Amino acid sequence: MIERKYLFPGVIELNLQAGRPLGVNLYLIDGGTEWALIDVGQEDILDEVIELVRQLDFPLSKCKMLLATHADADHVQGLAKARERLKAKTAAHPRAAAAIEAGDAVETYATITAQNFHIPMPPLQDRCEAR
Repeated sequence: MIERKYLFPGVIELNLQAGRPLGVNLYLIDGGTEWALIDVGQEDILDEVIELVRQLDFPLSKCKMLLATHADADHVQGLAKARERLKAKTAAHPRAAAAIEAGDAVETYATITAQNFHIPMPPLQDRCEAR
């Protein structure tokens, strides 16, 4: 187990905790016996994020929610895979939920034709709770 570095009481910013960038700002909310992630980032860092959570001694089975702050792919591309691995519910703003559920590459900025930028945007298998 590694020492937890709280940004605020009950809030761990995972880039700060890791001591290196993991992409966008990723937050773990420590609820005592349960926890949640705010944004999961891209698929290519998901294994690192999950391993960091394990090293912080948060049981993966106690993840209660994966929250998306908005639908940009750099914040949510790994959401479908994270939900599958952590068996947690997902939530997003109602306007973001539809794009995330559908894996809409344009609405999530996973595809930006003018910049020749294209990354996969996996759809969610089940509905994302609108919050």
